[in-house]
Amino acid sequence: MQHSRSPGCAKYKDFILPLIFTKRLCDVFDDELNRIATNVGSREKAFNIVAMDKKLVRFYLPLKPDDVEQPVWAVIRKLSDKIGEKLTDHLRAIARETHP
Repeated sequence: MQHSRSPGCAKYKDFILPLIFTKRLCDVFDDELNRIATNVGSREKAFNIVAMDKKLVRFYLPLKPDDVEQPVWAVIRKLSDKIGEKLTDHLRAIARETHP
């Protein structure tokens, strides 16, 4: 028995996989920020220190929520229009920061 795929499946996959990947990157980056924040006293200080010395983390995400106590994922979660395009823009920015 063969299953046919609807044309929308590929688009769905092309959207969901980068979204899941970005979520994981945000979670790992948050863990590293929180580790640094424990040592320096606040997430605000941790964001600033990491921005100045990106080698303190495995990879740098150029994402900062309006409220630094919120997870970095909040930047992505707040996207409301052209989500796929904006997600791609964020991923490109992450790639540029990771491999300058």
